[in-house]
Amino acid sequence: MINACHPEACCAEWLDQPVEQYRIDRRLSDGDEIHTGRRILQVVHTPGHTLGHISLYEPEEKVLICGDLFHKNDIGWINIFREGVAAVQQSIENLERLASLPIRHAYSGHGPALDNPLVAIDHARNRLEKWLHAPEKMAWHACKRIFAYTLMMYDGLSKDEIDTYLPSCGWFRDFARYSFQLQPDEFVPILLDEMLRSKAASWRGDDLIATTPYQPPTREWMERSSKPRVWTTEGYHS
Repeated sequence: MINACHPEACCAEWLDQPVEQYRIDRRLSDGDEIHTGRRILQVVHTPGHTLGHISLYEPEEKVLICGDLFHKNDIGWINIFREGVAAVQQSIENLERLASLPIRHAYSGHGPALDNPLVAIDHARNRLEKWLHAPEKMAWHACKRIFAYTLMMYDGLSKDEIDTYLPSCGWFRDFARYSFQLQPDEFVPILLDEMLRSKAASWRGDDLIATTPYQPPTREWMERSSKPRVWTTEGYHS
């Protein structure tokens, strides 16, 4: 089975982030098992960060691969425009589900390994519960995470580039209008100020860069990678 050549794959168009073409060989569902040869990973459907998000649990060593549901000191950003307003509650319910498993170690999609995963789950749940009553904080969290990743991809953007780039992005327009009731042009300096205030970004000469340690992609990768709308099925049939 191949992945459909659809512009919504990975929200690549909305986020303006390149995604290398990939193929789906097997669709996974909650309760499925993945046999690696030495270990068996149990599939746990954990929607929230995305509707199709899964975690993988290895019961013998009590290891959890939790993806972007939660990290050591953070949680995955919530995209209510694509995942729906129930995404926060779904994330909370799935954290509670994972907390019921005997977990010795956990690994997320970002950051270091979690040696005390139940503490991380508890912190993540508390933060999500606060978002239920303060959705603007959830919107700020998402905007800063998306924009920081953009700065990593481009290894910094100048002020003039930012003024032009942000209003062209679907994610930025949606958050500006529907989360903050602002026109995109009005929201540009506000997000820029918040990135600097929170130390999510800083100036390096004339360029704004992400403060989180990162390795920018090569120019060759950026030029080679594409958006799903230009994917082809050639060579991707099973």
